[in-house]
Amino acid sequence: MKKLTLITLMFFAAGLLSPILACSIPGALAANPLSNGDVELSWAAVSGATAYRLQIEAEQGAVFEVELTVNTNGYLATGLSSGVLYKFKVRSICSGDKSDWSGNVFFTLTGSGGGGNGGGNPTGSCGVPEGLAASAITTTSALLSWNSVPGALRYEVEVEDDENTVAYEFDAISMDTAIMVIGLMPGGQYQFKVKARCSGGNSDYSTWSFFSTPTGSPSPVTAPASTAAVVLQREAQELAFRLYPNPVRPNSEVILDFDLLAEPAAVHILLTDMQGRTLASRQLEGFEGGASVELPVGALPAGLYQVAVQSGRDVSSRRLLVSGQ
Repeated sequence: MKKLTLITLMFFAAGLLSPILACSIPGALAANPLSNGDVELSWAAVSGATAYRLQIEAEQGAVFEVELTVNTNGYLATGLSSGVLYKFKVRSICSGDKSDWSGNVFFTLTGSGGGGNGGGNPTGSCGVPEGLAASAITTTSALLSWNSVPGALRYEVEVEDDENTVAYEFDAISMDTAIMVIGLMPGGQYQFKVKARCSGGNSDYSTWSFFSTPTGSPSPVTAPASTAAVVLQREAQELAFRLYPNPVRPNSEVILDFDLLAEPAAVHILLTDMQGRTLASRQLEGFEGGASVELPVGALPAGLYQVAVQSGRDVSSRRLLVSGQ
């Protein structure tokens, strides 16, 4: 089930017909490298948009991912590396609505690689992932898995709501063949798909795999015994945050730098491995954003982990690389 990108609602009042248009997908995406190593990202302004959601990540050559909300149709990307292929995409946010994501535009520090839809590369060596399955399903979470693809370096996962379910969208990169998703609704219908990334290119996405959560009271997010798990039921908000340092060394702390939230909210922060096992947890009550939060890494072995932030039904996540000593 793909969401409509344009919806027209018809209102009749005093014999007048007035259309109301939903948020449009931003277009004319462009990346303009500067001489100092920064890159200006821009896109066409969308009528009625109050903000834009921007996602930047490395396609090849490094571990890098940024997702944040901006108030204008442009952003200055800093901290990039030469010799790395990056991509970015944008969605518009309107009052009570948001568009689908735009296609990706690829770029390096020397120029833009043009637009795309993030689909498969016909010259790539990756096979399409198979054996998609959902297990360990609770009313609010599920472990999603798939078969290993020979030559795959990592996998890109997209999760969406299906019919008659509150809107939900979750994108993630996994170095393994499984990932935990949280923030689902009891009795909800969901679908997910996966594509593989190899050194020679990307596969096409798999077909959608469908699963549902049982009805009942929302399940608390799994947390260590020393931390009380709290069921979050506030209205969903955009959870924009940056993660640094990344990579991080063991026995240190990683910083989550939050944008200002629209209103105070209960926020749950989880550090998990790529199989969804909780390694650290922190609960923030009445959090307003616009601040930095420390999360201890502990003596974790070198590897790839995930930091997930949940408020109500909204979930954002970032990959975290723990480097060796």
